Amino acid sequence: MRRRALAADEPVAAGGLSVQAQADRLVLSVTGPLDAATGGLLKDAVAASGPADSGYVVVDLGGVSAVTTEGLRALVVCAGLAARSALELRFRFGHTKVSDA
Repeated sequence: MRRRALAADEPVAAGGLSVQAQADRLVLSVTGPLDAATGGLLKDAVAASGPADSGYVVVDLGGVSAVTTEGLRALVVCAGLAARSALELRFRFGHTKVSDA
């Protein structure tokens, strides 16, 4: 059973992941560490979406504070899930401030 499409005014957040449907895209924003827990949420969100839900899916990594190997693995799995379901997946990388600590 497919999930219903999100309305544009219906953002959903769980753990370090927020999901928001926009006019032509579904935006999955990761905040905090991209680890096994957040990666699992991300994989579930990509697996539940499809071409009929929106024009494409954006994984916004601008709010990521750290990445574990499990988090990197989740990104690779998401790319594979998208390819198998003919879903266009895009990654957005934000600009982070680097301090000399």
